[in-house]
Amino acid sequence: MLRSCEEKPFYFLLEFSYNMQNDPANVSVILERFRRTQDLHQAAADSYAKRKQPTNDEDDAAHDAQNEVPNSKKIKIVDTIEAEGLSAIPQPAQTDADKNAVTLEWPVKPRFVDPDARKSFKSLGVSKHICDHLESLGFTDAFAVQTVVIPSVLESQTSVSPDPLPTILVNSFTGSGKTMAYMVPIVDVLSTNVSRGTHRVRALILLPTKVLMSQVHSVAEQLSKGTGLRVQTLKAGRSLTREARFLQEDVPDIIVSAPGRLVDHVRLQPNLLKDLKFLVVDEADRLVGQSFQNWTKLLQEVVPTPTHANVGQIWRRPPQRLIFSATLTRDPAKLAELQVSMVPTKPKLFIVGNEDLDGNDEFALPQQLTERLLVCSGIFNKPLALVNELISSGHLRYNKTVVFVRNNESASRLSRLIELVSSNVFGFPIRANKCSGEMRVQERKKILKEFETNENGLLVCTDLIARGIDMPIDCVVNYDVPYGVREYVHRVGRTARANAEGTAVTIVTHGRDRQHFYDIQVGISRSNEITEEEPTYDINEEKYNESLQALEKEVINDSKGI
Repeated sequence: MLRSCEEKPFYFLLEFSYNMQNDPANVSVILERFRRTQDLHQAAADSYAKRKQPTNDEDDAAHDAQNEVPNSKKIKIVDTIEAEGLSAIPQPAQTDADKNAVTLEWPVKPRFVDPDARKSFKSLGVSKHICDHLESLGFTDAFAVQTVVIPSVLESQTSVSPDPLPTILVNSFTGSGKTMAYMVPIVDVLSTNVSRGTHRVRALILLPTKVLMSQVHSVAEQLSKGTGLRVQTLKAGRSLTREARFLQEDVPDIIVSAPGRLVDHVRLQPNLLKDLKFLVVDEADRLVGQSFQNWTKLLQEVVPTPTHANVGQIWRRPPQRLIFSATLTRDPAKLAELQVSMVPTKPKLFIVGNEDLDGNDEFALPQQLTERLLVCSGIFNKPLALVNELISSGHLRYNKTVVFVRNNESASRLSRLIELVSSNVFGFPIRANKCSGEMRVQERKKILKEFETNENGLLVCTDLIARGIDMPIDCVVNYDVPYGVREYVHRVGRTARANAEGTAVTIVTHGRDRQHFYDIQVGISRSNEITEEEPTYDINEEKYNESLQALEKEVINDSKGI
């Protein structure tokens, strides 16, 4: 039962004091919940009053769709209803068999690729001038995913059959070289048929974030240097009219874009993609899960779909679709949104991983990744376990470390707590930067650039940068266990990239936290077992308490605007 507003401050202080001692990295959540108290009371009162009045179901449904109450408020209202006598419907207990059940199969039989496979670009059928250019850039041998994708694309492009070219689906761990796997054959094919004055949009690469777009644009520019190809990135921060005029005056051969921005341009120029030869969807699982102005439906309208050739119509071959992800979906409905069909040409599915691993595993981790699980006696000790892991014999254990937390507030508090504990308790000051969603884009870019260029660094962040960021990272720490398997794969995929060694450390407490970690490991294939250990450290508890009190004071002053 909810207490009165007058009683709330007292109970808030009790709860705040308890959490300060037991969960020092997340105390700001208590502050935020207190600030929402009045809103929660009002929401509960409105809900009760609404139940007392006759209403029109259709009007209520339309109103609720436009004015959806946040999840936190919905939960509080339900709590109030339960206090009036309604109880939750009993649910059957989930068994181990349910947790491990996999109901979806791959749409076609996959071809497994040895993660250690290496071949020269010349042996893959890449043209001499592209091979020479790759060598000048320092690329001599192709990685595993490239050894199968590049020849498949090049071979299919020589087909004279009127049927659509096969869609290529790729499930490969992060850092395996997926960008080069599609950029090399695209540049090779397009560069053989380009001359001044004949530029047309022939390749479209869709990505979910600006950072990924910038990264792919850079690779495309490097590979296409000297070929005459034009590369253009569409960005939401620019004037749409000016960008559209530029597309008409200097037509690019390759467009890199997010789906939402592409929709804006296609509505202005319906024939923008009429000459498309390649459609690349990178980070496909994330893109297909978001509407982005209903971009999949728009693509179906403006881009030819894979169907049998009709002799009664002008022949127009649909673009070849290349779909990549570290966590590729098996859901037929989601694949259908990407126009992946079994007829008239079956797609090709490549999975980078060993075939002798469990066939039900959807995700594969690189062989060079070492995974460790630190089990603490309580949440109070998690900051100690973290700092103890970062420091070894008076120096940083890892040159560059990324620590993942669940929300912006935790990133802010934990980064400050690391500095306090490392200095006061361990006598080795560590500078910890944070990168989270509430920061401005330019500020985030500056922090990421500094982290990338410095020899040593520690970054505390949310899942904002858990996908597609390609920079040298020695260790990833999951301070908060991710919600699901996909988030875990993308987090730990920030390290052990491009055949380099890497470490992933997850910090948990006994009980539910530890069990949740093992629950989300279902569906992951790995070459190395996870090692579990309990951290030990000899510290001055008085100084640790002083660090917590210092953070508590800063949190309170921050809430008061001091």
